[in-house]
Amino acid sequence: MSRMNLASLKIRWLAVWVLGLTYAATETPASPYSDLVVFGDSLSDLGNTSAATFGLQPGAGYFSGRFSNGPVYAEHLSTGLGLGTLARSGTGGTGYAYGGAETNGPDGFTGVFIKSLVEQVDLFLNRVGSGADPAALYVVFIGANDLLGGQTNVNQPVGTVLAQMSRLVNAGARQFLGINLPLLGLTPDYNTNATLAAAISATTADYNAALATAYDSLQAATAGVIVHELDLQSLFSQLVATPAQWGFTNVTGRGQNVASGLNAPGYIFWDGVHPTREAHALLADAAIRAVLPTGDYNRDGVVTEADYFVWRDGYGTAFSATLGQTSGLQADGNGDGRIDVEDYTLWRDALNSASRSVPEPTAWALASLLAMLGGTRSPRTARPIC
Repeated sequence: MSRMNLASLKIRWLAVWVLGLTYAATETPASPYSDLVVFGDSLSDLGNTSAATFGLQPGAGYFSGRFSNGPVYAEHLSTGLGLGTLARSGTGGTGYAYGGAETNGPDGFTGVFIKSLVEQVDLFLNRVGSGADPAALYVVFIGANDLLGGQTNVNQPVGTVLAQMSRLVNAGARQFLGINLPLLGLTPDYNTNATLAAAISATTADYNAALATAYDSLQAATAGVIVHELDLQSLFSQLVATPAQWGFTNVTGRGQNVASGLNAPGYIFWDGVHPTREAHALLADAAIRAVLPTGDYNRDGVVTEADYFVWRDGYGTAFSATLGQTSGLQADGNGDGRIDVEDYTLWRDALNSASRSVPEPTAWALASLLAMLGGTRSPRTARPIC
């Protein structure tokens, strides 16, 4: 093929690619999931425990019945996946989590008000019977209260988690997000006592390891079952180790103690064990990355050229907990708190792996198109277009 014909072919393909991207970027992508169903404890509770205890728990100093100073990760996960506002089960919604819940407890008087994981799944199955939607995403995030309550035999709560997920599978559920626990010794309730912190963190790590094995068992038992795993142990450990990367300034104290109203910018923890809204926002971003393909920045379940525009429009922005940020970074593909060239590379490589030819989004490429249309010369240097 002559050099002229080759150049002409490249320019024609580039024109089609650019025009196609422009069209794709204007369309609203459909969610890859039909619904979001959430089971868990205070980290996922949208107000069920507050309603059940007539506002006594968590009480004053918290946001609208959440165990935090703002929305929890599950709310961002729902809107981020294009599924709208997540409502609690007490109002007919699909947020079944209760603050204070254990996998199969608590017992006694408290248990009258708080539904355990077993009871949450009971409630869900009573509503849907054997008709759990296989296209929905089911979140199971629980276990901290078992360990904080003194449980050291991690196989017991993990066994309950596996049994309840199996019940959901038998009813038709196929897609899960399984979230492990942050090391509980990092929380303000424990981080001032090295001995206690080390002990509870070791138990947490054991729980997480057993949980990963349970996920493997569940997937092996039934064809088509997928557990997307979110390693919160690693995420929170990284936040505590390198807080400045995300704009956090305090990783040990309680933001509630210094807050102006519900604002404690720069804090990871709101109280003795619960994260701030800023930490929840980062957790939500990580959850979204866990349930979508790498590079799927418009969150439609597939990696296409349209995802480039999401990256381009967000390029250069960064998360800053000191600004009280509660929304995430849609095109932060590697979760480092900023949208940069590395996130473009993730998208490009993902598109290439899907057997799609991906030209670099460079100045010379668009200039070549302009050269065909207007007679300008293409520059030799290349850099990502932002």
